[in-house]
Amino acid sequence: MAKEEEMIKSFSIDSVESPLVNQFNIAPTSIVPAIVNRSGKRHLEAFVWGLIPTWAKERKIGYSLFNARAESLQQKPAFRSLFVRKRVVVPSSGFYEWKRDGKNKQPYLFLMKDETVFGFAGLYDIWKDP
Repeated sequence: MAKEEEMIKSFSIDSVESPLVNQFNIAPTSIVPAIVNRSGKRHLEAFVWGLIPTWAKERKIGYSLFNARAESLQQKPAFRSLFVRKRVVVPSSGFYEWKRDGKNKQPYLFLMKDETVFGFAGLYDIWKDP
């Protein structure tokens, strides 16, 4: 995860919800910073990695809805309506892709050439535990 000061400067953040925890590895259900636009202002807030749609009956659906792909975004009911009105930017300093070599998996870290912060497109929804 990128440092908070770098995120604020790079994305012109207007406010920060609360101090955010710097993490090395993000997995579904991790708490991550995301930038959301509220009334024309950019707010850096904490979100759960893994989409739990408003209509979900249980939290565990978030384990399977953590990677929306651009090519299928408009077809998947969980993502279709969110794409129009509930978007965020997830700041990052890098990400891993894994290459399988037989039984082994090797992680490869991807960074910007100058190692600056960048953003992933993200979707969010508001879920309340029934």
